[in-house]
Amino acid sequence: MTDTDILVTRSRGAPAEGVRDQYADGKAAMCWSLFIGDKKQRTQNYKDFLVGVLREKGCKRILDVACGTGVDSIMLLEEGFDVVSVDASDKMLKYALKSRWERRKEPAFDRW
Repeated sequence: MTDTDILVTRSRGAPAEGVRDQYADGKAAMCWSLFIGDKKQRTQNYKDFLVGVLREKGCKRILDVACGTGVDSIMLLEEGFDVVSVDASDKMLKYALKSRWERRKEPAFDRW
């Protein structure tokens, strides 16, 4: 990328005012939680792949950007990684924080 390159985003020129925030009412967090389902039913292949790659690369601390309800963050915490989770939606983070609060006595979750 050079100094003369111009990045055009899909929202360029369209004001954000009047655009409904699909996460603001918390419905997306509820739907996402239903879509993901029970955390324990996550496919073992996905977990094995992700954790395997992270360990192979020597990763210890993970930044989970757009963490949503925290499903992947929780999985990584359970596998011994230090995790920092962020999301633009406070409603989605509310679900993640609920899980954290329920398991706060576990050292990994106390540091999360």
